[in-house]
This record gives sequence, C-alpha cells and structure tokens, in this order.
Amino acid sequence: MKRLVMALIATFLGGGVLFSATLVGATTPVETGELSTTGPTTNLAPGSLVTISGGGFNPGATVALTIESDPVSLGSVTASATGAITATVTIPAGLEEGNHTIKATGESPTGTLVLSQAVTTVAASTNSNSNAATTSGSNSSSAGSNNASSLGTPPNQLAFTGTSTSILLVLAAALIGAGGLLFAINRRQSVA
Repeated sequence: MKRLVMALIATFLGGGVLFSATLVGATTPVETGELSTTGPTTNLAPGSLVTISGGGFNPGATVALTIESDPVSLGSVTASATGAITATVTIPAGLEEGNHTIKATGESPTGTLVLSQAVTTVAASTNSNSNAATTSGSNSSSAGSNNASSLGTPPNQLAFTGTSTSILLVLAAALIGAGGLLFAINRRQSVA
C-alpha cells in the first residue's frame, strides 16, 4: 500500500512537471499584415510625421508602435471598439538613413497581430512636416491626443507585454526535487 501511495505521488508530481514545462514552452500564434498610411513613406527626415492605420486587434487592446531596424518605441495606442487603430507618429532623431519598418503590435482574437509599413528615411534637413506626434484610438471617444514621447516607454526600449515565466520554472524545479526525494525515500525503504 505504501508503495502504491508513493507511486501515485510521484506520478502526480511528474504530471505537474510536464504541465509546467508545457506552459513554459507555449507560444502565441503571430499574424502579420500591412498598415495603411496617409502621406509619404519615402524621403522622411527626422521629425517627419507619418499617419498609420490598421485593424484586426482586440477591442481596447494596447498596441505598441515601433520603428525598426533597431527597434525604437514610437509610443502606443489603444484599439477602438472595432479593433482599429489610427496614429500619427514622428520619425525619431538619430535614426540611421535608409530603409526601416514601422510596426504596430498588439493582441488579436487569434493571438498576436503585427501590422507593418516600410518607410525610407533621409538625413536631417529642413522639413516643414515636423509637428508633435499624436496617437489616438480610431472611433474611440475616450482617446485623445497624446504626445508619443510621453507615453511611458523610454526611447529605444520595447514595452513589456508578456508574463514572467520564472515562477513556473521555480515550481517545475521544486516538483522535480520533490519527486527525486520521494524516489530516494521509496528506494531506501525497499532495500531495508
């Protein structure tokens, strides 16, 4: 009877470890699509404004806006009740001249949605299109204009939108340790 109880406990602990490992290794499906733009997408100098729009996000989802080769945060916007976004972003100073991609990343009904638009930047010059950037949720009466540089994500850093898996790793290690301890106790008792 004692061995049966030990075997059941070890099986339970082993199942917990497998379940934890499955959670740690789980991934969210990623969909891709294109952003729509208003205005030019080439020959953009630092300070130039680009208005982007897209849809397919969860209603009310926070959508992170970045410009990449090296990701630079352009702020974030909240998706409207229909899952649409519209934002006017500023091409940041210090961005290398060349081809880049503006991305809008947020949760959709099927996972993570990443919409993108290719842009080409040029060196700083006189550009009459250098107003402050604003972001707003499309069709959202509560979304106002926000300066993109004051949205809470420091420049050159992506917003943290996931969850920490460290607690699951600690739990998995504890369950493995407990299973090993039970195995050793059972082995000592069967030898004696």
